[in-house]
Amino acid sequence: MEWVGMLRSWLVGPNLLAVAEEIAAQRRSDVWQRVQHRVGNMTLAEARGYVRVKATHMVAAAVQRRVQSDAAIGSDAAAHLKQLTMDAVLQQAVVDIMRARQSTPAEPAYRRAA
Repeated sequence: MEWVGMLRSWLVGPNLLAVAEEIAAQRRSDVWQRVQHRVGNMTLAEARGYVRVKATHMVAAAVQRRVQSDAAIGSDAAAHLKQLTMDAVLQQAVVDIMRARQSTPAEPAYRRAA
């Protein structure tokens, strides 16, 4: 089966979505370390925006390194790969935020009312 994947890659190029998800998975802990201290009290929309801002440079650098090291990915595909990678990073960040919120005990209602 490996030769089928190689043939497909040679004929149509790499699966950019798979490459994007791989890059996002490699950067996941770095992104989380950068944002975890701030996103806890944000709405999901605010948190996504914050993650986007904080991860933009990291994603761009990782995609650039991948494009330079993988001859199968043309420079014309770099912008699309960058967008797919950012989408994957944001998706992972939302999952991480939700997990963190579930593992943190909620504040009792009587304290919120005061």
